[in-house]
Amino acid sequence: MMSGRAVDAMNDEVVQRLLAAKGRAANIAQEAVRASREGALSSDGLVDALDAYVRAKYHVTREDCASGSLEELSSASVRKMQELGPGAAALQDSASNCDGADSAAVKHAYLMLAIQKDFGVKLDPFQVAFAKTVEELACLMEGQLIP
Repeated sequence: MMSGRAVDAMNDEVVQRLLAAKGRAANIAQEAVRASREGALSSDGLVDALDAYVRAKYHVTREDCASGSLEELSSASVRKMQELGPGAAALQDSASNCDGADSAAVKHAYLMLAIQKDFGVKLDPFQVAFAKTVEELACLMEGQLIP
């Protein structure tokens, strides 16, 4: 059994990792928006930036999940947080008994909100519901970021 100090140290480490990932994601979005303003953002560049952003937000590497499926990435993120232990699980975006939504679905919803904020785009909720991959999501953003 771990001591209180060991648990606190583990929680501090998890918080630092989460904050670092959030910062990486914000930097990725800022760079994409900057490239967009300069007319230097291509469709492929947007897909790559969005993929890197999602992986940073979800703390998921290609080794954790090679897929570009938003559902698989969300699930991999939940698994990754569970692997980090109870402190991480308590800190993750988790379902709060919202009509049976699981943690992966809630993470997906939060991700869509974060993307809109960080990339400065407005996404149609109906269209987002049908976007199954990072590439499909990038297509929905393309008209707002690529002239």
